[in-house]
Amino acid sequence: MTTDASVSDRPGEAVSLPWLLAETTIIQALGTAAVLTVPALAPAVALTLGVPSSFVGYQVGLVYLAAMLSSLVGGAVVSRWGPCRTGQTAMALTAAGCLLASIPHLAGMIAGSLAIGLSYGLINPSASDLLQRHSPAHRRNLFFSIKQTGVPIGGIMAGLIGAPMAVAFGWGAVLWAVAATCIVLMLALERGRARLDAHANPATRLLRSAGLGLTTIRSDRSLLMLAAASFCFSAIQLCLVAFLVVLLVEELQMGLVEAGMVLAAVQVMGAVGRLLWGHVADRIHSGLAVLTGLAALMAVVSTTILFVSPQWPLAAVIAAFMLLGPDRRRLERRLSFRSRAPQPPARRRLGHRHRHIRHLRRRAGGADPVLVRAQSCRQLYRQLRRSHRPGPRRRLSRRRHLAARSPQDRRRGSQPGVNRRLRPAIVAGRGATSACRHTDSLTQKASDTP
Repeated sequence: MTTDASVSDRPGEAVSLPWLLAETTIIQALGTAAVLTVPALAPAVALTLGVPSSFVGYQVGLVYLAAMLSSLVGGAVVSRWGPCRTGQTAMALTAAGCLLASIPHLAGMIAGSLAIGLSYGLINPSASDLLQRHSPAHRRNLFFSIKQTGVPIGGIMAGLIGAPMAVAFGWGAVLWAVAATCIVLMLALERGRARLDAHANPATRLLRSAGLGLTTIRSDRSLLMLAAASFCFSAIQLCLVAFLVVLLVEELQMGLVEAGMVLAAVQVMGAVGRLLWGHVADRIHSGLAVLTGLAALMAVVSTTILFVSPQWPLAAVIAAFMLLGPDRRRLERRLSFRSRAPQPPARRRLGHRHRHIRHLRRRAGGADPVLVRAQSCRQLYRQLRRSHRPGPRRRLSRRRHLAARSPQDRRRGSQPGVNRRLRPAIVAGRGATSACRHTDSLTQKASDTP
C-alpha cells in the first residue's frame, strides 16, 4: 500500500511518511545539538571547570572516538533491536550524556562526552533503515537529504539558542533542555515502535559485522584513498566546529552570543554548500574534481585564518569561516559509490560478489540454504545489471550499433554490452529472481528463527 502520505512494506500496516521524516530529522538535530553544545559554550564551560578553553578539543575527540566505536556495530544493533528501538536508545544515551556533562566536574564531562558519542554513532544507521524501508523509491533521495538537514539544524540550535540561554541561565541549563527534549522524543517514539521494529531479529550477533566496513576499505585501494581524503576533510571541519567559538571569544574579543551567531551562520552555509557542490558535481559529471577544488580552497582559507586578528573587518572574518563551512560528506558518499563500481578484471568483480554471498549465508542463521542461494543469486544479478548499465553516450552508440546490424543478428538477441563469461550468471540470476518472488516470505520466516 503506497500513497502520498504513507507507505508500508506489510499489508495493512501503513507508516505516516511526514511523521517518519519528522522523527528522523529531529533525532538527527538533537544528536548534533548535543555534540555541538559544549564547543559552542566552551569559554563558559572551561571557566566553570577551571581548565583552558583549548581543552574543548579533547572533549570533541572523546565524542567522536565513542561515535566511531558505536558506528561499527550500529548496523547489527538495528538488525537486532529494530530501528525505532535503536533511535530510542540513542535518545536515552544522549539525555544521560547531557545530564552527566552538566555536572560541574571534569569526570562528569568525560563520562557525558562518551555517552553522547555512543548515541551519535547509532543515529544514522537507525534513520537510514527506517527511510530505506518505508520511503517510496522515487522520493528516497529527497527524504534522505531532508533528514540530513538535521545536522545544520542542530548546529543552529546550539549557536542561536544555546548561547543566549547560557548567558541567561548558565551553560548547564542548555544541556538540561537538550536532555529533556530527548526524553520526550524517546517516549513519543514508543507509540509506533512495534510496527516499525517488526522485522527485528534478536538472534543477530552484535560484534560479527564490526569489522566488515574496515575489511571492505582495506581490500579496495580507491576506497582507502577516499577514506583518507574524507579523514582530512573531517579533521578540518571538526577543528572549525571545536575551536571557532573559542577563537572568536578569546582572540577576537567577541561576545559569546555573537560568536554563537557566527557558528549558526557557518552551519547554514554548510546546508547550502551541501546542495550547491552536489549540483556542481552533477553538472560537470566529476565529484573528484569538485573535491579536489574544495581541498585547495580549504588549504588556502585555513592558511589565511592563521593571520586573523582583531583589526580584521567582522565581515571578512565571518566570510572566511563560512568558506570552511560547506559540508562535503554528500560528495564523499557519492564518490564512494562510484569508486565501488566494477573494474576491468572480471574475476575481481565476481570475487567481491562471492564474498558478499558468503556473508549473506552466514547472516541467514537457520534459513534453508536453497532459499539463501536463490536470494544471493538475485542480489548478484541486480549488482551485475547495475555494473553494466551504460551511460548516456554508450546508450547512443549502442543504438547506432544495433541499427547497423542485420535483422538476423537482431533476432539472435545477443547482448554486445555484456561480457560473455557473465551471461550464465545473468541467466541464472533471472531465474532466481522469478523464484524468489514466491519464497521471500519463507526466507524471512526462516531467517527470523533463532
